[in-house]
Amino acid sequence: MKEKIIAVTVRGQKHLRELAMVAAEGQRAVLLFAVLHSGIEDVSPARHIDVAYAEKLVQAQREGVEVLAYQADLSAAGMFLKTPLIVSL
Repeated sequence: MKEKIIAVTVRGQKHLRELAMVAAEGQRAVLLFAVLHSGIEDVSPARHIDVAYAEKLVQAQREGVEVLAYQADLSAAGMFLKTPLIVSL
């Protein structure tokens, strides 16, 4: 039986705190999810895997961090953002 991988991100929580501090200083703070899978229409944190990250993401948004998601293409020439996606927190 294949072992299930759980992706808890303590480092991601740290980055959210840092972005919130940037926003508190009056600067623009943006978290951008670049989605490469063409079948994805909306983005949300995996609350069932990492509750702490999901809660910190909601808190960071309340504190002024913009949370954006875009459909993206990746090629040898670079990454190109195409279509904005819904972010559900």
